[in-house]
Amino acid sequence: MGLTNDSLKKWDIVSMGEIDMDLYQGLSMTSDDFVPEPGGSNATSAAAAAKLGARSAFIGKVGEDAYGIQLREALRSNGVDTTGLRVDPGLPTTSVHLTLEQGKPASYRFHRQFGADLLLWEEDLDKAMIQSTRVLLLSSLLLVSEPSWEGQWLAVEEAGQSGELVCFDLNHRPGLWPSESDVFVQLDAMLSCTDILKVNESELLLLTGTKDPSHGIPRLLERGVKLAAVTLGERRSYYGTQRIQGAVPAYRVDAVDPLGCGDIFTAALLVRLLEHNKNLIELTQAELEDCFRFANAAGALAATKRGTITAAPDRSEVEALLSK
Repeated sequence: MGLTNDSLKKWDIVSMGEIDMDLYQGLSMTSDDFVPEPGGSNATSAAAAAKLGARSAFIGKVGEDAYGIQLREALRSNGVDTTGLRVDPGLPTTSVHLTLEQGKPASYRFHRQFGADLLLWEEDLDKAMIQSTRVLLLSSLLLVSEPSWEGQWLAVEEAGQSGELVCFDLNHRPGLWPSESDVFVQLDAMLSCTDILKVNESELLLLTGTKDPSHGIPRLLERGVKLAAVTLGERRSYYGTQRIQGAVPAYRVDAVDPLGCGDIFTAALLVRLLEHNKNLIELTQAELEDCFRFANAAGALAATKRGTITAAPDRSEVEALLSK
């Protein structure tokens, strides 16, 4: 599968899945005040890609309420096409309460209130949008239950028929799955359809039984992945294809909130890969390191602000950090 340009494709990246209102606990551990910030892993990636210069679109669902309106406007104001965003008057927009963990600065406990985004039916999908993108970006959130997992598999099928790349950013949330067996059945099937896979250290362990990228990446490639990306936070990121493996150091910043860093890393990686305009297997080590430096810089900058969508850096900010 390749990243070569297709003049018939309307979008560079279509991100499908999670969109929610993140409700941040106040500065006090005992505060009952929660500050809303637009978020959701896939919505954040869509906004980040647009801010970095990609033609970006989003497919998902919100409720017909104040949070839903705010989320739609947050995407639009960042340059994301929301044609594929469905509004359901019978469902609430999903919200996530983020409570501070004792002794862990900028670390949160997630309390997800189920709502519209995980009730994306097959008929909600904009198939024309899926057929008109260079990359379809997915996560595991829609795989946790019906009807959304059926919608995600239909999207994968459409992408396969249209010849675009599938990027899977795992974003594993253990508490959402009905059982451990469901996790492995769905993820194993998804890996066989994935061209670009992004995982963190704990997700690498889940999929391969090891936290060591030098051992885990080959196991991912054996399962059909074309390009594996493993992020280790402020330490470094690892990459691997059938030809090349390596690592790129992370950028050190004064971190405020790491919540959206991984989603923004993924968006930046896809943007830079598309700009190289080559088949994945043909990318050189220098080109892969360029892509991962770009993604590392974007992810690091995201940590310097609170929020996810609002923390996504623009192109000039990333290039300024790279120049240092």
